[in-house]
Amino acid sequence: MQKKLWIVILLLWAKALSAQVYPGDANRSGRADQQDMLYIGYAYGAAGPSRVIAGTAFTEMPIALEWAEAFPGGISYAYADANGDGQVNITDMLAVISNYGLAHTTPLAPVYPPASPGIDPILQFGPGIPGLQLTAGSAITIPIALEYPGPAHTDINGLAFSIDFDKSYIRSITLSFATTWMGGPAASFRFQNIDPQQIGQLDVATTRYGVNGFPAEGEVGALSIIIEDDLISFMEADSAEVLVKFSQIMLVDEELALQPVNSDSVLLTVYNPNYLTSSQRMENRRPFHCFPNPVQGGQLNLAAPHRIYEARFYNMLGREVYRLRSPGARNWTIQLPGEWPAGYYLLKSHSEGGRINEQLLFIP
Repeated sequence: MQKKLWIVILLLWAKALSAQVYPGDANRSGRADQQDMLYIGYAYGAAGPSRVIAGTAFTEMPIALEWAEAFPGGISYAYADANGDGQVNITDMLAVISNYGLAHTTPLAPVYPPASPGIDPILQFGPGIPGLQLTAGSAITIPIALEYPGPAHTDINGLAFSIDFDKSYIRSITLSFATTWMGGPAASFRFQNIDPQQIGQLDVATTRYGVNGFPAEGEVGALSIIIEDDLISFMEADSAEVLVKFSQIMLVDEELALQPVNSDSVLLTVYNPNYLTSSQRMENRRPFHCFPNPVQGGQLNLAAPHRIYEARFYNMLGREVYRLRSPGARNWTIQLPGEWPAGYYLLKSHSEGGRINEQLLFIP
């Protein structure tokens, strides 16, 4: 009887040894990355048998005994215990950071559910600054938000994503998380990293501590971008369009199930410093025109040295009577509303660079 018991124990031991942990690869994707943070955050606070071989070196480490708890889908919580001490806590998240980007096999990508515009949430870039001329050393801040087309019905346990960018034009890119996102830093872990092997990609993850969902709609944070200092050495054209976009968006609920998310991108125009200087000199010599004056048939043409973004019209009492937005053209034809009283009107146009151009018009 005792011999049979030892055989059973040895079989269980052999089965356990067949399971191998690579510290930091909590979701068994084959790679330590930002998505593992969501799994460790989900298992946060759990405890189980410690490994015979502890430590965080990225190598095969056998599991002595399986843990009682497992992720939805069957992966043992033992894989979240990166350092093998029998507890899932902040030190295991730090192990992901130390082994970040390392892979032990061809990484498996999650199967992302398809998202429908207008139905599913969107991770989006907020509006930029109209007319901002980016050149060498310029800085720009762009808000990032997770928005739902209607009321958010699902509490979220974690969000991971990547921001892809052209490293030739962008010197620095970082995300400052909003203080209230996912309940704040006391209730959620925040992480960002640029993988040394993929330096044109900023990886981001935020996760709740434990299975503890939270309404995650709203501002995620603000993305700060600094343009490369030396553009002249490689930039031959007058300007270049630089695409910044989201990828690998992993939004998980309290069941660790992937939620459909629409993606977004923003296109930045970066100007060659030499071109920007020379074009500004030329533009400064070109005056602002509005014609015909007097206005004929309610139609007014604007021509400016800079792109025009807005026109406002005031009567002689200083009261605003009309306002119109432009897509940002230097030549703009406006059709004014009919039946304005004859008289003089003041036009103020807001153009690129924040200039306000004023012109007195006569409308018969």
